Order: sequence, then C-alpha cells, then structure tokens
Amino acid sequence: MPSPRMTRQAINQPKNPPYKPTLFVQIESALLMAFCIFLGFVLPLLLRSSFDGVWFKTSGDPTAPAELKLLVHKGKFSEVIPIDCLGYETVTLIADGREHQWSEPPNGCRVASEPGITSYSAQLTKNSFQLTKHARDGASNESWDLIGHGRMVIAEHGQTATYQRASWLRSLFTEEP
Repeated sequence: MPSPRMTRQAINQPKNPPYKPTLFVQIESALLMAFCIFLGFVLPLLLRSSFDGVWFKTSGDPTAPAELKLLVHKGKFSEVIPIDCLGYETVTLIADGREHQWSEPPNGCRVASEPGITSYSAQLTKNSFQLTKHARDGASNESWDLIGHGRMVIAEHGQTATYQRASWLRSLFTEEP
C-alpha cells in the first residue's frame, strides 16, 4: 500500500516503462517457435512408417476387426486390436526374420483367433509385413500389404480384408485404444 504522502502523479506513473522487444528478439522468438513446431509435429510425421496409424475395414473378411491401430518402429510391429474380454490388446512382434517365442497376454485372456501358437517369425519391408505363426498342428501365414496410398490388404487363413487409413483429422476423434 502506498504511503499517504505519495502524490497521485507518483502512483500513476510506473518507475520503469514496460519492456518492448527489439526486432531482433521478435525474429529470434519466431524462429524458435517454428523450430519447436517442426520438432513436435512435422518431424514425427516424416519419420513414421507407412503402416503407422488407425485403419478402418472397408471390405473383406467379416471376422476381421473393423478397426486397427498399427505402430512400426525399429523393426517392431505393434498392433492394437479389440478382444473379447478386455476391450483392447497390444500385440508387438519383432520383425527380424528370426524365430521368436509367442507369448499370450499375462491375464490369461486369449486372442480369440490365435489358440495354440508357440512361436513366430516375421519380416518387415517398406510396403509389406509377412508373418508365419507356428502352432502344434502346423504353420500359418499372414501378409499385410500396402497397396496404393492409404490402403492395406491383410490376408490370413485364406481370407482377405481391405483397410483404409483414417485421415489425420478423423484419427484425432477416434477412440485411443
């Protein structure tokens, strides 16, 4: 609280005028903001795989999931799929062409179409993901192929399903599994 001796003029006039940035500081701030936007939004889009994103089934196998979310990073292929007992499950496979042990979800809930699998091998290229699952009664093959811009065909057990990638705007309003 000001002293009663202070005049009205002293109260209304601040000691230091407000800071006004120079042109150099304004340009530097704009460049720093552009760099942060590039690092946060543009660079991740440039580094993502062609498989990454939310995919919606447009036709094909009626037992295939209506929606998938795929993430591919450093030779690992992750699929987020809906399952009966939990809602969603993430299955991550190592795509290096070697044989790997198959593991079921820790809670004992099995993915409905995958009983009895013991191991798998997977190979990933820019436009294709090939998966061989080994079970007690034999082996089965899956292929995930990108065909054109934003379209993918999944072939499994003699059935095929065609998927369309969600637009970036639509994927913002898709439930995140």
